[in-house]
Amino acid sequence: MIDATDSFVKAPSVIEGMELRPFSAGSYLICQRRGLSLFTGETKELSQGEQLFQVMAFLYIHAAPMAEVLIAAGNAENFSEAVDKFALGVPMGAIPQAMKLIQDLCEEVSVSTVETVSKPSTGSRENPPPNSSGRPRSRR
Repeated sequence: MIDATDSFVKAPSVIEGMELRPFSAGSYLICQRRGLSLFTGETKELSQGEQLFQVMAFLYIHAAPMAEVLIAAGNAENFSEAVDKFALGVPMGAIPQAMKLIQDLCEEVSVSTVETVSKPSTGSRENPPPNSSGRPRSRR
């Protein structure tokens, strides 16, 4: 699968006064490492509490100072604690706005993702192109 993560880059968003960095290949990588299935395309049933945590994690990844995020993201326990601490300062009004942003992002990711499919093997050699002799070319 080829993931066109560079096409996700958009102008920063602002939610309840928090300026968010654009979603990038780096933020997608952090989401993968920390098991944030809302952003990685994994189909997984999430409790309401886990969904809220992942929304807060998304906001944390994109609004907290980048150096802090990179340090916290390296360890699951540190990351969880950092998200919890960050969430204490997030107004409740940010939740529906963040969920809408995430929904829009997921739709964009789905449109931007291309899956490569291998040609099925027939078990025999394919026919050579019509203008070729069917023999390997010699190198000069």
